[in-house]
Formats: sequence, structure tokens, C-alpha cells
Amino acid sequence: MLLTTFDYIFNKFIFSHNVIINQAKALNKERNMKQHILASLTAAIVLLSTNALADDITLSGSTNYSVEDGDVLIGETSGTVTIADGATVTLSNATVNGGVICEGSATIILVDENIVTGASQKAGIQIGSSGTTLTISGDGSLTATGGESGAGIGTGMCMDSDPELAKIGNIIIKGGVVKAIGGKDADGIGTGYTDPDCTREIGSITIYDAVDMVDASSVGKDIIYMHDNTDVSESKKDYFNIIENGERKIIYIGIPAFDVEAQTYTGEAITPKPTVSLGSLNFTEGVDYEYSYTNNVNVGSSATVTVTFKGDYAEFGSVSKSFNITKATPTVEPPTSANPKFAGTCVALVTAGSTNFGTMLYSLDDDDDYSENIPCADKGGDYTVYYKVEESDNWFGAAESVEIQVPVRVDVTVVGDGSVSGYDPDEFYPVGTVLTLTAEPDEDYRFTDWDDDFNAPAEREWTVLADAKDNELTVNFQQKTVCYGAVCVYNDGINEVEATIDGDSDIPWSIPEKIRVQRVNLNRNFARQGYSTIVLPFYFEEIEVDEAEFYELDGVSFANDSWNVSVTPVSEIRPNTPYLIHVMKNTVSFSGDIALRPIDDDVDCSVTKNGWELRGTYEYKVWKDGNSELGRVYGFAAEERDGASIGQFVRLAYNASAKPLRAYLYYAGGNSGESRSMAPAQFKAAPAVASIDELPESMDVVIRGEEGTTVIGTINTRTGEFRSAENRWFDLNGRFLGNKKPTIKGTYYNNGKKVIVK
Repeated sequence: MLLTTFDYIFNKFIFSHNVIINQAKALNKERNMKQHILASLTAAIVLLSTNALADDITLSGSTNYSVEDGDVLIGETSGTVTIADGATVTLSNATVNGGVICEGSATIILVDENIVTGASQKAGIQIGSSGTTLTISGDGSLTATGGESGAGIGTGMCMDSDPELAKIGNIIIKGGVVKAIGGKDADGIGTGYTDPDCTREIGSITIYDAVDMVDASSVGKDIIYMHDNTDVSESKKDYFNIIENGERKIIYIGIPAFDVEAQTYTGEAITPKPTVSLGSLNFTEGVDYEYSYTNNVNVGSSATVTVTFKGDYAEFGSVSKSFNITKATPTVEPPTSANPKFAGTCVALVTAGSTNFGTMLYSLDDDDDYSENIPCADKGGDYTVYYKVEESDNWFGAAESVEIQVPVRVDVTVVGDGSVSGYDPDEFYPVGTVLTLTAEPDEDYRFTDWDDDFNAPAEREWTVLADAKDNELTVNFQQKTVCYGAVCVYNDGINEVEATIDGDSDIPWSIPEKIRVQRVNLNRNFARQGYSTIVLPFYFEEIEVDEAEFYELDGVSFANDSWNVSVTPVSEIRPNTPYLIHVMKNTVSFSGDIALRPIDDDVDCSVTKNGWELRGTYEYKVWKDGNSELGRVYGFAAEERDGASIGQFVRLAYNASAKPLRAYLYYAGGNSGESRSMAPAQFKAAPAVASIDELPESMDVVIRGEEGTTVIGTINTRTGEFRSAENRWFDLNGRFLGNKKPTIKGTYYNNGKKVIVK
């Protein structure tokens, strides 16, 4: 039991101590805080020592209560609370609607908000008679309202039938917020309505400067103002603020206060709403006051908030406080990658960022050249996009950067039939990516080269470059066999390059540009004896010919009443030079470093001897009526036809023709004698003729060699083909002896062979 009593006393002490501390906080700076706290503590200790065992009373319903010293009242009742003489009680959030009656002297301590309302014709708080004292203290609030004709704090209505009711004791208010409202014709603090026959007697009304505020609808007697234990009534305005509005009197300490914290710039009007208080008195916005503002947008503009009181507190007027508006820190939503893919045009690097202050600026150079425009890239690669918000008077600057990678597409153009693996034409690659590209020709095609590097192999490494145009590649494939008119070139890229000429075609030679080959095959239906004319349109340094003999024009002669075209074997052949050729099969092969070239229009393919020309042709040639060469032109007969003998040159007639890569004999006029100094004396130079009518219809072809002269045949004047000589006999000097075998002993030539007649 002793321990329990101690705990109760200690808790009461702590409660009262907090009350005292809160009272001390409300004092003006000029008060003597130490003396006030010491006096309050002394009073609290005395209070606790005499009321240590009091109980809390919860008010309820319509019950009437009689309270003793030390009781704490909470809750609400419509009944009446009667305080015993000399008792100290506490109102803590209590509501009493039947009024409070003090039987004698009493002390009421206020905690939190309390409401007391008197019954009809009764005071809110009925104080004791003359000689008693009601003391109100604490840091809470009290609103005491008298019933009809009753005072808020004092007496009820006084009629002449009970004149003692108008005689009351002393009223002392030491703390808290006290609001006293009298009924009709009654004081807020003092007496209720008093019949003229009644005598009003009020002890003293004393207010200490420890209160927050006393608001009385009227006061029935002059007030004694106290500072600590000193009567300061003569200088009350040095300690108290007093508002008088008719009979209403408002007494408060200091001025309503509020603090305004620094505000951050928002771009709009800033309207802080600080809490307004006066000691323990709290006000309600919209009911007791309202806010107004000036210069409350920008930093450094002397922003002000003004509280203007209204309603019950309109007499407080207005209170203004300045506050700082500080610079804002922008909220920046950074730009994000626009997933740029460079394909030849400048591509935006990022999507726009945003900021709540200022303007987003972008640059590819952190030092300069910022603008609102989104930067773009005209090449692939890695980019740093810098972005910032510039500082202003109202906000700080902000700056950052974002890394962006711009990939590039590789574009390969395929010329010919084939493909390239090792890349995706629809994919974009980071700059510096190394791709292995492989050129893969289709069947019958071969890889030739890459346009950017002719020496690059079919499989090559490619490093992706920044500029899309630099990644545009071209790979070339060619058919293994490509035909240019009558000539077809085969090249598989591995073996030797080979050309094949269709020697029986009427199509002319049509090589568009120089082509180097290592072998040329001439397929031609040579006559059975294997003699014909030929002209070669290709160039070579050294050439090897398989199973073919070449003869060049030596001249035209006349012997034994016969016209002869003499030719001489050659070991070296030249391009654009007409020859007679002797082959044993229908294909002639040329091997070496051979250049097939386009044929110039003005190329000279003729050899002139004694006024006669052996002319080569690369086109299909027809001698139409009116052709100036008719009558002067001879074709070589390679077969017996139309009366022409094999091996003769025969004058060509109207509509005669010659295929490409052949030669024909033409009489240009004049006579220069023998074509070779070594010619036998029996050969006479071909005589000059007065007109083409004197030209022979055909001429034998004679081969002049180291062993003599051999007639090999006759030119056909119409076909230009060659007809070989048959059963013709010549002496060792090459003189024609006829078609019969000589009867005189000796050595002869027959069909190009030596024969001994015995």
C-alpha cells in the first residue's frame, strides 16, 4: 500500500510539473522565469501533499457531482458540479452543462479544453460569497457561459427576495485561456442580472500576466493587474494587451504568434499556412483568421504572409511575417536513347527529356553549342549527349549526360548471280564490329572481285565503319562462260582462262574490252585438205600453235601462162595480219599470254605485194552489186565447187561473201616486179593490166619454200575457199609441166612431194 501511494504522488507531481512548464513557456521574455517556476513547483508540491489520494471522476449523463480536494474531472454531464470549500480540482477536457458551484473558496486548474454552462438564471461558475476566493490557473482553456441572466463567472440572477446573492468574493485568474460570457443583462465576470433593490458587492478581480488571454463579455469591477506579486495596474499596458469593445474586454499577453519556414520556389504563388497561436490559445483558419500574401512567387522578392483575425478575434487586427523563397532544384526527366540506326541521314540520338523549371538544352560538346534541338548523328559510333538546365534567379542549374551508341547497316550490292554470307542486310552493327563476309557464286558463275579492294579474296574481314556510305560494298560475279559474238571466254577463277572462237559463225568479233586469256580454241570446219585463209584479232608476245602451219603473202607472179599467188611459210604470226593456214583438223589451239581486244574501226588487216593485197576481215562481208572491189577481188578456194579448183584464188562475183576471220586477195593496181629477190628467174612478175577485164579468173597458190615451189591449189572466186592441187607436176624450178607424169628421167614435184622418174 505504501508503494502504491508513492507512485500516485509521483505521477501527480509529473502531471503538475508539465502543467507548470507549459505555463512557463507562455511567459514573455522579460519575465523572471526562475521565480515563476519555483513558485509553481512549491504550489504543486503542497497540492500533491494534501491531495495525493484523490480520484479521477468521469462525468456522465445528468448526474450531479460533489467533488473534493484533488479530484480531476473529465467527461460530460448535464448535471451540476459542486466544489467543496477549500478544494482544488482539475478540469481536464470536461463539459458541465448544469454549471459549477463553489461552496466557498476554490481553486480550478485547467487542462486542455473545458466548457461550463450555467443553468437558467445561474452563473456558469458560481463563486462563494464575500470573503471567499476563486482561483483559476493552469495552461488549458475554459469557456464559462452563464444561463439566462447569469454571469459567466460570478453570480446568477439576483432578485430583491434574496439580496445576498449579489454579494460575491474574489476572483483571481492566473493562467490559461479564460472566456467568460454573461447571460442577458449579466456580466461576463461579475454578477448576473441584479434587481434594483439588490446591492451588488464584488470582492476583487485580479488577473496575472501569466495568463494567455481573458475574454469577458463584460467585467463588473475594475481589474487588478499583477506581474508576479506586484500590482502593475498603473502600468498595465507595459505587461498586458487590452482591447475594449464596448463592455467587452479582451486581455492577453503578447501578440498572436506564428513562424513561417523558408519555402522553395515552385513557379507559382507560394501560400504557406503557418499555425497561429497565442500561448495555449489555438485559432481556427477561416473562423478566427484568414491568410493573405504579397511578393510570394519569386526568390528574393520579400515574400510576406499576413494573418488577419476575424470573428471573435477581429480585435487582434493582423500580423505579418516575411519568409524566404529559396531556389528550387529542378526535377529533370533525362532524355533516353531514341535507338538511332544510321542509314545515311542524320538520325536523332535521344528522345526529349523534361524539366519542371527552365528549358532542357542539348549538346554534343560539353563546353559549348547547347540548344533546344535534339542532336542528331550523321555517322555511326558512340556519342555522348550532354543535357542541362541553366541556372536562374529562381532555380539551380542541373547538368548530366547520356551515352548513346549508333549502329550502322552494311549494304552489299551483288553484281551477277551469287550471294554474300556473314552479315544481315537488315541488321545494324556497332561501329568497329568485325564481320567475315564470304562471296558465294551461283552455279555457272565465279567470284571476280570486290569493288573497294580488287585484291580482296572471296572470304574477307570487314570492319564496320562510321559512315554508312563507307559500308556500301559491291561484289562482282561473272559467268564462267561469257560470249562476245562469235567468241566465248571461259574463266572459273581457278584454271587457265580459255577462249573459244566459232570460226564458222557469221557474227562479227565483239570483244568490249581487253580480256587476257591463256588459250584460244578456233573451231572451224576446215576443208579436208586443211588449207584456208585466216586473220587473228588478238595480241600476244609469244604464242604456240597446235598442228597448224601459217603462210604469208609473198607476191603474185605470172609463169607458164599461169597466174600464181605465192606464199611463204612463217614461224611467227602477228595480229591483224592475214595468212594462209594449213591444219589437219577442225580445231586450232593457240597458247600463251593472249590479249583479246576490241577491234578498232580503222585497223589495217592487209598485206600488200606487187600491187596485190591480201585483206583480212573481222565481219561477215558480202560483195553486193556496185561494190567497188568487184572484179578486183579474189577468194581462196578450199574445196572444188562451181568450177573452181582447190588451192586457187578465184575472182569473186556478185553476191559473193566471206565470213569473219578470213582473208581475200585484192588487185590494187601497178606492177613492181618480183616480190622476193630470191624468186627463181623463171617466175615473171605479174603484168600490169589496163583494165580489170584483163585480170585472171583464177590463180594458183604456190608455196615457196627452201626446197622449191609447190602448187597447193586454187582460189574459188565465189566462195573464197581453197581447192588443193591434184596430179599437177612441176620441175625443181617450180615450172608447171601439166597433169601427166613426165617421161624424161629426173626429179619432179607432184602434189607437193618430190618424185623421181626413172
